[in-house]
Amino acid sequence: MSVMTRAKTSVMCAAVLMAMTACSTPQATQKDALADAASTAGKPGARVEANDSAEAAARAEGKHRAALADAALNAHAIVFSATEAGVVSSVDYFSRLLAIDPYIMLEDKKFRGPRDLVITAVGDVSQPTKKWSAATIALKGDVFLPTQHLLDSGDLVFMNLENPISEREPKVKKEFSFTSDPGRLDWYIDAGFNLYSLSNNHIADAYQDGIDDTLRHLREYSERKDATIFWAGAASTYEEAEAATWVTVEGKDLKIAFFSTGFSNGKNVSKFWSKTLVTKITEAKKTADVVIVSVHAGKEYKHTPQAQLKTLYRGWVDAGADVVIGHHPHVIRPVEAYKGGIILHSLGNYVFASRTRRHKEHGARMYGLVARVIIRDGKPAGVELVPTWVNNAHGWKLESGEELPRADFVPRLVTGEFADIFFEDFEQWTEEAGLTPSRRVRDAARVDAEAPTGGEI
Repeated sequence: MSVMTRAKTSVMCAAVLMAMTACSTPQATQKDALADAASTAGKPGARVEANDSAEAAARAEGKHRAALADAALNAHAIVFSATEAGVVSSVDYFSRLLAIDPYIMLEDKKFRGPRDLVITAVGDVSQPTKKWSAATIALKGDVFLPTQHLLDSGDLVFMNLENPISEREPKVKKEFSFTSDPGRLDWYIDAGFNLYSLSNNHIADAYQDGIDDTLRHLREYSERKDATIFWAGAASTYEEAEAATWVTVEGKDLKIAFFSTGFSNGKNVSKFWSKTLVTKITEAKKTADVVIVSVHAGKEYKHTPQAQLKTLYRGWVDAGADVVIGHHPHVIRPVEAYKGGIILHSLGNYVFASRTRRHKEHGARMYGLVARVIIRDGKPAGVELVPTWVNNAHGWKLESGEELPRADFVPRLVTGEFADIFFEDFEQWTEEAGLTPSRRVRDAARVDAEAPTGGEI
């Protein structure tokens, strides 16, 4: 191998590493790191303009990420061309790169191989026909704009659909009883949601008729929009409701089993205390590369999980689950890395048409989380957590006078000083629950499934 070839390859490897550094450096130095990486790789740098609004900041962040991915991809391309000289195989190089930092997969789908996957997960979604419908209809799909770049990054995009999709009126007599117009599915599918959890305490609010309507509309809208979507947790029989839904993702060599469980008055809705669910998880893992369990459970407005739920969720991982996605408390809870699996104890609300003030009675904070779970070579590698503000009743004002307005049914990104306070709260709840500490990366947090393998490129 010539000295020039070695030198060129070393420079390109350095370019990729500088691009990766831009992912984890403070925002003040990101521009310089990105410019250096882009310049070394032979591409112009990208300037991220400052903007006061959270939405504009999110768009700027998206441009920054795209430029970062372009710079790194260009560097990869040149390194790969050097492999003909026998420096290192492209597959080996790429594998080593991801072993050092699997979170680079979040920057661009091109960084993912056939056995790599990103699951973007949000919490509760409910836009009832009879609750704040004028605001819901006015917003339409724009409700997702502040977090759309996060949804777009997922190969699977998950939500807990917390009401039946039906033209019927709610039939269950209780304080909160919901149904939702089928047209909402247009917005959800257009936003990229393709994985729906149906087991929750509102899915049977129009009895079995409402569940049947929901299943029919999911099938009809997926066909009408030529979209591949999956769901689990409620069905025409209990056995079907508790069974795994087998999920396929185009271009992926992965077998994925998806379970949805929770609590409901509906007899054909999966129940989280079922003993047979554990057996089904174990059976699914015999053939599945990845097992996902969605669970709707826990005391409302409590930021730490009950001991019995921690034990239950860990038991599912012991049985074969790789990812557990929790929701229902309306507030977030910490994350746990357990035996190579990822447990999201609660993602809180995402888009929930309610102006309730019940959180104040419990001293709870109306945060949400958008989680991006990384599957590397068929196994969980880690999760990135992006905080949102979902308080539809009140804004959030700092002592400095800076204010984050009330959400008004749109999840708003939590950044800057607001993020500083968020992470203080999140760290406190994590310590109280005895769960896995996270590390902050700008205005997000990361939790590794296991200790990084490290190594050199």
